Amino acid sequence: MRQAGIYYIRNLINGKFYLGRAVDINARWRQHRGALRKGTHDNKHLQRSFQKYGEDSFRLEIRVRMDPVEALLINIEQQLLDRWVGQQQCYNINSNASTPDARVRRMGTLAGMVSQKANRTGMYDPEARARAHAVQRAKGTGFYDPNTGAKGRASQKANGTGFFNADVLARTHATQKANGTGLWNAEAQARIRATQKANGTGVYDPEAQARSRATQKANGTGIFSADAHARSYATQKANGIGIFAPGMRAAGGRAAMHLQWHVNRGIQKPGCSLCFPPPAPNDGAGNNAGDMVE
Repeated sequence: MRQAGIYYIRNLINGKFYLGRAVDINARWRQHRGALRKGTHDNKHLQRSFQKYGEDSFRLEIRVRMDPVEALLINIEQQLLDRWVGQQQCYNINSNASTPDARVRRMGTLAGMVSQKANRTGMYDPEARARAHAVQRAKGTGFYDPNTGAKGRASQKANGTGFFNADVLARTHATQKANGTGLWNAEAQARIRATQKANGTGVYDPEAQARSRATQKANGTGIFSADAHARSYATQKANGIGIFAPGMRAAGGRAAMHLQWHVNRGIQKPGCSLCFPPPAPNDGAGNNAGDMVE
């Protein structure tokens, strides 16, 4: 049979107690015991005593039996809280009968976090965070744990959250680019290129290179852009290399370079006699040399 009223959870060793109300005291007692056994009870004082003295040292006492009328229960509990909270023999922390301990704890934690964030203290202190990261990195724990870190990153990547959130990535990349850090750090870029070159990956992957050239060729960008072509010619001419190297103007050399630089790239270079051959001379009879004449 359900019994409503006011109850005490009494410590038989030192006489301290935790008081509360319930419309079903026995059910509420089972909830308390379950949380205490798991070590997750909302009241930290009661939880510590339970762990110190053991479950057999605590007993349920029904102090007031009454009808299950919530307003009356709250009223009586509030009177008792006003009398006992703050006293040495009382485990209760929260002095408001209308607000559960868990909510008070969450509100206090949230307020503390907001204050820390605003003042850059506690977990938001840059130096404290740097120290925490250094310890985790050295021990391979937390974010640097190969197992949990990999799982977390895989989950974030799959869901587009955390570090892989599009907005976060954009802000991170913008900051790194502005400061020359991360991916835009010269040493980091050199290491990445060296690794890619050694393994034939990234920009050194033959398939990736072929796709890149195909895209550039289709869009007239990269090495297939008119500006890049002009710069290449200017550099070759200034240094006497490429098609301007000694001997490349000889028979066959120009044709080979034309094939490499123009035909294969699909670019017609103004001024190239092979891209734009001059018209054949007229024979005086209205025919150009090479025309079919019957």
